[in-house]
Formats: sequence, structure tokens, C-alpha cells
Amino acid sequence: MIRFVSKQKNQITHLKAIGYQFPGENDSYYDDNWLLFELEIQAGGKLCKKIDPLFLNYECLEFSKWFLDFPTLPVGAKIFNLENTISLYKLDEHSNQTKENLRIEFNTSILSYQVDSAYLIFEFHISSSDCLEISYCFQQIVNQFPIRFINKI
Repeated sequence: MIRFVSKQKNQITHLKAIGYQFPGENDSYYDDNWLLFELEIQAGGKLCKKIDPLFLNYECLEFSKWFLDFPTLPVGAKIFNLENTISLYKLDEHSNQTKENLRIEFNTSILSYQVDSAYLIFEFHISSSDCLEISYCFQQIVNQFPIRFINKI
């Protein structure tokens, strides 16, 4: 499970891969590799719990590498999923009092409640050891749900 917690801002995000969106064989490379995630988002006293096909499993490899490289990425570095429902940005932790260095934006289309903007924004401080753990968690998702290829004869 991947967790981001900001006690100061009362923001919590949990992501847990639970399986392939389409567990049987399909004729589509994309459909074969979408992963369902239990998504839990808590902010502003509201809680959203949802199951959503958030990432393709090979996107998890990209996110794993991004977090592995996070300490050396330039400020403003960005990564997002194929459907652009979740975007992550590296912030300049020296430009704010609370030292946040990671922004996560959720497109409100994946929320189970209404908000007044197109994105729900979270900001967290993650350490180098957090980056390693998050990278490892994304890699474990791919180990648990490997990339499936279409084998046509």
C-alpha cells in the first residue's frame, strides 16, 4: 500500500492495487494491463473511498523510477497517469514554511463527492527514505501484477 500523510493539513491518501481490471484474457494490450486500486482520500473532513482503474501496471514502473529519482529531480518535475486523473509534481521545499516537496493533484472525476474545482490538491513532505519506500511499493505492484502481453498465433 502506498500512503501519503500530512497530519498538519489533515490530508491522507492511500493507494492499494487489488488486481487487474479485466482478469481474463483480452484482445487489447491496454485492457490486459489496467490495474484496479482501492483509493482512499481524506481531506477537509471529507472521505472518499473508491475502487478505480488508476494505473496501467507499466505506469507503476514509471512511477517507481520517478520516486527513486525524486531527490535529484528538478523542481517542477511532473508525472501523471495515462488518463490524467492523478498528477504529481516536485515542489521547492525551501520556498514554503512547511517544507512540502510533493504535490498530488487528483482530477475530481475520480472522487465520490463534489468539490468546487477541477482538481483536489494535496501537498506533502517526503524524505529520501520515503521516496525509496514509495518506489519499492510501486515496483511490488508490478511484481504482484506483471505486465501481460498478447500472444496471438
